[in-house]
Amino acid sequence: MDRTPDDRESGIPGPPLPHRPGPPPAQSDPSGAPHGQPGPPHGQFGPPGPGQPWQGPPPGPVQQGPPVPVERPRSVTNAVILFVVAAVLWLPIADADPGASQLAGLVLIASIVCAILAGGGRHGARVTVTVLAGLAFLLLAPYAWLGFLDQRNPYGAEYAVMDMIAIAATAAAIVLIYLPTSNAYFRARRAAPTTLGHPGGNG
Repeated sequence: MDRTPDDRESGIPGPPLPHRPGPPPAQSDPSGAPHGQPGPPHGQFGPPGPGQPWQGPPPGPVQQGPPVPVERPRSVTNAVILFVVAAVLWLPIADADPGASQLAGLVLIASIVCAILAGGGRHGARVTVTVLAGLAFLLLAPYAWLGFLDQRNPYGAEYAVMDMIAIAATAAAIVLIYLPTSNAYFRARRAAPTTLGHPGGNG
């Protein structure tokens, strides 16, 4: 019922006006997107909305397991065996030559020690045993043919055969210890930590 001008002038209150609801206020969800608009997908985090703190992934503890052991490949194992066999075969040949026995004997003993250390993944020992094997070859390779020519040495022919076997074993050992699988093993050993926290292959 509408009020007439006379009623408004006389000050008589009229009936209350009906309540008309307005649009609801804009609201934001926890993702920061306004009400009615899609937020970021579930499990993803986006930039914060107005007045909202940054919502990143929940922090979690960094779990580190024990170091994975590096398995020695067969190529390195066979190379170590061949280095030792070659040194053992060369020892009696070096002892037969008074002029080279002392130096050659030291070289062969050192090569056995370095070959064993190289089998444990020590890169420095691998380089050293390679150098020592080359030095032993230079000192004792002549027996491969002089053993057959020296008639005064009753073991000349046997020493010559042993020398040739030692040369072949040394050559095969050098090839095996530098194969790609061997190189990967030495790299992994250098990167793998030991129980003391130092690199495993620094030797």
